[in-house]
Amino acid sequence: GAGMKRVMLVQLVEDEAAKCVVQELQGIDKCHVLEPSKKAGGDKECSILTEGVNLDLLSLWRVNHHKTVAGILDLNKVRCNDIAQIRRVYGVEAARRALLEEIGGVFKAYGIGVDNRHLTLIS
Repeated sequence: GAGMKRVMLVQLVEDEAAKCVVQELQGIDKCHVLEPSKKAGGDKECSILTEGVNLDLLSLWRVNHHKTVAGILDLNKVRCNDIAQIRRVYGVEAARRALLEEIGGVFKAYGIGVDNRHLTLIS
């Protein structure tokens, strides 16, 4: 009726949800879910983009085996652009490969084709 007060439930839920921590991992400040690409040949699964880095494998394994996550994370597809942390956790060869992928990605973003043999000289 005319005398009833309306409650904006959506705004209330959003405000409260912003205060909640569902799962926390040290070094990760924010987490964004990316929908699968609509392009042909793109991934069919969602991916997660984080602000911050934590390549502590034991922590990632624990999160992945938590009852709310239930193994949904594919730890074989973890990617990172923090080359120094990759070197500390995975070693020199993994850091070299990540550097190669990052440099190649920069060229690709601008439509510049570079042979991988030339990129391996840099990395």
